[in-house]
Amino acid sequence: MSQHGSSPVSAPSSPSSRDPEPASHRETGSHVEDTVPGPLLVERRSRLHRRRVVRLSAVTFAVAALVGLTVVYGRLSSRQATMAAASPLLGKPAPPFALRALEGQPITSRSLKGHVLVVNFWASWCVACRQEAANLESFYKRWSGTGLHLVGIVYADSASDARAFDTEYKITFPSVTDPGGVTALDYGVTGVPETFVISPSGTVVAHLVGAVGPTTLSSVLTQVSGGSRPIERQGPGFRQAPSGR
Repeated sequence: MSQHGSSPVSAPSSPSSRDPEPASHRETGSHVEDTVPGPLLVERRSRLHRRRVVRLSAVTFAVAALVGLTVVYGRLSSRQATMAAASPLLGKPAPPFALRALEGQPITSRSLKGHVLVVNFWASWCVACRQEAANLESFYKRWSGTGLHLVGIVYADSASDARAFDTEYKITFPSVTDPGGVTALDYGVTGVPETFVISPSGTVVAHLVGAVGPTTLSSVLTQVSGGSRPIERQGPGFRQAPSGR
């Protein structure tokens, strides 16, 4: 008996008295697959192979879908541009309009008949409209002395933003508002900028989609005055109205 009255403490068992460690837990230094029975190893490898095949198939499908969507979008965009450029008004009487300028005075197509009339649909949010603004103003200053009229029709935009645009680019030709976009619908406008050239007799002789360059309109006038057929051109920067406008 010990000095404090406690029972004797048995000595720890020697290492040789422990149960042997299961073979599957022994460190043998070899790969874990060496301890897996043959059938289980085959099944494990088969599962890994199937997973790789499934992943590869998913990636292949995703890439194919992306390529397909890209092709479809490209075709739709090309078709949309072609549709935007084709105007049924060419060679036909221009739709009449009676609108009010940003400054408040009324402007009607009837009052402008007998002279060449250029109608430009534009918006302040349109990048291409900003790019062509100086070209339109320069063209107007050059040709207005011949009796030509140039009227800008604001498309899907507010009057305040349109006034700010005219002020910024020092536009001197009149711009009119188009409540409800009625005139734009009459002309078949689907975006901006779009420009129509109307003969003194009131016939649409040219339709230009996209921004006009420095000499575009002058070249068109020269051609139509020389007896050219109605002109249809697709230029850069054509944009449809953003959603919500």
